[in-house]
Amino acid sequence: MPPNWSHYGVSLEEGARVLRTLTSTLGYKAYLMWDVRHDQQRMPLAGVGPDLAPDAHPAGARCQGSSATLRPIVDWDALVRERVEHRAGGNIWFTRQFS
Repeated sequence: MPPNWSHYGVSLEEGARVLRTLTSTLGYKAYLMWDVRHDQQRMPLAGVGPDLAPDAHPAGARCQGSSATLRPIVDWDALVRERVEHRAGGNIWFTRQFS
């Protein structure tokens, strides 16, 4: 959880940079799964795109119920700031296409 990174000597900027590296340099795609603020409270969530349809989930994953939506992460800095502001974490799926 970004709010706890400082306990381990990791700044928000450094944590976001590592996450960006996974997606930009190493070719991973990242998705946020299950967010209480968005899914239960219907509040906006910074840094992510729209919900994916169940048949569009990565690696053919099938999520059951409205509490298991996936959203592509489009802005790590915005998502990290939002998670810190609301003292929240989030489950992130990373996928990578191997040839």
